[in-house]
Amino acid sequence: MLFPRPPALTALLSVLMLPWAGTGCRDHQEKARGQLQSAAFSFTVGDFLKAAGEGRTELVAQFLDAGMNPDVA
Repeated sequence: MLFPRPPALTALLSVLMLPWAGTGCRDHQEKARGQLQSAAFSFTVGDFLKAAGEGRTELVAQFLDAGMNPDVA
């Protein structure tokens, strides 16, 4: 390693970055949930299974992007 960092500095930087780590993921999930609502679907297991049963692959992908567990059946 060219520039070794003390372990305390590395730990401090890691802790300071934690609040930003999950924000992008949450924003992406919220956007996908909004798209589901625009298509008249709720973020529920029932609507997920309905979309899958109808072969609506784009909606299924949005459910997964929104955080739906693919193993809910």
